[in-house]
Amino acid sequence: MRCILFDVWHTIVEPEVDSREYYRIRVRALLNSCGVPAADLDRALEAYLQVHEEIENIRSDRLVEIPAAEEVRRFFSRLGLDCDVGPAQLRAFAEPFLKATRVKEGAVAAIQFARKSGFALGVLANSPHPGMIRERLRMAGLEKFFDAILVSAEVGYRKPHPRAFLSALEALNAPPQGAIMVGDDPKADISGAKSIGMTTVWVKREGLAPPEEADAIVESLADLPRALREIGWV
Repeated sequence: MRCILFDVWHTIVEPEVDSREYYRIRVRALLNSCGVPAADLDRALEAYLQVHEEIENIRSDRLVEIPAAEEVRRFFSRLGLDCDVGPAQLRAFAEPFLKATRVKEGAVAAIQFARKSGFALGVLANSPHPGMIRERLRMAGLEKFFDAILVSAEVGYRKPHPRAFLSALEALNAPPQGAIMVGDDPKADISGAKSIGMTTVWVKREGLAPPEEADAIVESLADLPRALREIGWV
């Protein structure tokens, strides 16, 4: 079985707002979910950004996932809020990803091409909230194309940990030598996949240097069919 794994963030989906506004939307939604007026939104945003940075450092250092619920819990604690973390709060956490993102140009056609070319398709995403990944793909009409959707919050490990990739390949019943990873992150997507013997396609992202080890480089997913032909996979 040959397969293609796709990253999501900045590969299939991209933000429509800058990062500060993205997190502002999240913070406002979290406060609303607890019935707290967003009167001092800037202070709350700064508190969230501090918590987020602390948790991201742990994620990067250990390559393990810290669930969204824990991130929200620490944020509420930092603000001194007595608010439970339940479905409403997790929904609030997901709000910017669901409402302030767009599907990147060429993504739908590229995924359809890969499916028609006979590949098994999977998603492998670093995310503390698996539900929001699946819902966003569903909203875009893309969920139906994937045979497996794996998220670090469920796997436990984050890319570039080999276990993340191996879990995805096990779900698709494919060996590393018969698999391609498509993503924008030189370390998480490309280096991680190459470490277990996968072929890689790097999707260019502004501000990031091209990884030398990538087997192919594309401007966007619109160029994926060409890249697959050039490296002899179709």
